[in-house]
Amino acid sequence: LSLHDALPICVGAVLDMQNSVATVVRVIPGSPAEKAGLRAGESIVRVDGASVAGETLDQIVTTVRGPAGTSVTLGLQDPDGSSRDLTIVRAELDIPLVSWAMAPGTKDAVIRLESFSTGATKDTVAAIKAARAAGAVGIVLDLRANPGGYVNEAADVASQFLASGVVYISEDRSGTPVPHEVAGGGIATDIPLVVLVD
Repeated sequence: LSLHDALPICVGAVLDMQNSVATVVRVIPGSPAEKAGLRAGESIVRVDGASVAGETLDQIVTTVRGPAGTSVTLGLQDPDGSSRDLTIVRAELDIPLVSWAMAPGTKDAVIRLESFSTGATKDTVAAIKAARAAGAVGIVLDLRANPGGYVNEAADVASQFLASGVVYISEDRSGTPVPHEVAGGGIATDIPLVVLVD
């Protein structure tokens, strides 16, 4: 599972709580979850035969994780109401924070950002530079199923694409809004950008 900062030993799926149910929002390519046939949209209702009703997302993720080479059986429910059990063998994964590729038949680079974990900005900058060197004239920033992370990384990533303005507004204890401006010095402020979110 991947939640906030992804751990290296997992099954390779991103979860989110939807209607109080842990739902698979993304299956990582090449992961044990994909190889076993886990599908986005399925909900986890049992882990190793035990109901997870009422548990938090953190609790469910902790239960699903375990030593590499061991297996976990998920009780799954489809949106159409059908159910099944699926056994997945856990593995140690090396999931890059950022990956990119040119969109087929275009001069646009698709940059995929898995989470705003430590190093997200550095890896995003490297991907932008590599994409532009390869001739990219536009960027699609794919943030779908990104579970979040550190606010400073998110602000610094945004600052690569924004020349000026406010990235986000926080509030102090008294409720006073505190604007956080673009850091400046972004390397992709002059290139067309599309952001994919869900």
